[in-house]
Amino acid sequence: MSKNLWKTTLFLLVTFALCCGVAQAGDFPYVKQSNGTDMPMLMTKFHLTSEPLNGKFYVFGGSTEPTEAGPFSTQIYEYDIAGNTWTLKNGTLPYGILNTGGSPVVAPNNKIYISPDLGPLVNGGWGTHQRIIEYDPATGVCAEKASFGQNIWAVNLVKNSQGNIYAIGGWNGGTIKKIWKYDYTADTLTIDMEDSEFYI
Repeated sequence: MSKNLWKTTLFLLVTFALCCGVAQAGDFPYVKQSNGTDMPMLMTKFHLTSEPLNGKFYVFGGSTEPTEAGPFSTQIYEYDIAGNTWTLKNGTLPYGILNTGGSPVVAPNNKIYISPDLGPLVNGGWGTHQRIIEYDPATGVCAEKASFGQNIWAVNLVKNSQGNIYAIGGWNGGTIKKIWKYDYTADTLTIDMEDSEFYI
């Protein structure tokens, strides 16, 4: 594949990822089952982040209010598809988060990684977060990991067929045109592509 064709393909994938990430930032007060009935959450949530793993959905953060004014939750909920049950988990996020378009990802180590997100003034500062968040469903431990080296949010995390994790784009008052590779074993972020390489 030529360099220009590769970058064209990557540009389209980045655009698709960003669009999908924004689509996740909806309101999910219940789960719609295949038989048409609803399974309400333990609490109505807006602007939350979710990710499936091993037959369950994990729901992170969000707000009880439809506006983006906060406060935002540090809670983690688990929805068991087979059992059709919701459980409030013991672990909590390092700060209350709002889904601004970023998407979490499951790594081969069965841990969920979430990009840094906004924390409003009532919850620790607006746009002051730089680190990837790691959640281990097996232990309930949730912790901040490697830093992007700048305040950033709305970053999409994606995983390729080899299990490598990439962080795409983001926002910190302006569009960030970078792609990072995240090594979850070594807990390092390295720039894989940046500003001048984003062209067709």
